[in-house]
Amino acid sequence: MSSCEAASCHTRTLYTLTSFYTGVRFGSAEIYGVVDKMTEIKDSLCVSQKLPPDLRDEQVLLFLIKEFGSRVDEHLKKRIRRAISSALSPRHVPAHVFQVEDIPYTVNGKKIESLVRDVVAGKPIGEARTAINPECLQEYRKFVLPVPKRLSSKL
Repeated sequence: MSSCEAASCHTRTLYTLTSFYTGVRFGSAEIYGVVDKMTEIKDSLCVSQKLPPDLRDEQVLLFLIKEFGSRVDEHLKKRIRRAISSALSPRHVPAHVFQVEDIPYTVNGKKIESLVRDVVAGKPIGEARTAINPECLQEYRKFVLPVPKRLSSKL
């Protein structure tokens, strides 16, 4: 390769999302392909979250880090939803869009979707040794959904 040539490396994710609300299965890379084109977004992470009470259904969550430290407001969330709907389909639009301070990465520079998925499901994750920034996982705990108490029958 000469000094004037450039190379581009593309990877794909093995993580499949299934939206309870739309019934569509898709890869998180599809969402990244849309969100990464938005200049005001520094980074993003897309995961599914198991829904109580039986944890069989899922919803899709999109976590964002905005460029220059500003806030993700409702206007930007609407723009992101419209962009995903237009580029992919309305069925690909995440149920929720949240701003976070950091996204976990491996030493090889890969996003760690599985750890965040487990955290938002309320599962214990141990020491998170694969993450170079495991302290950021604490922030994701606030997105855990409460499991409703089961009503018992008095029969």
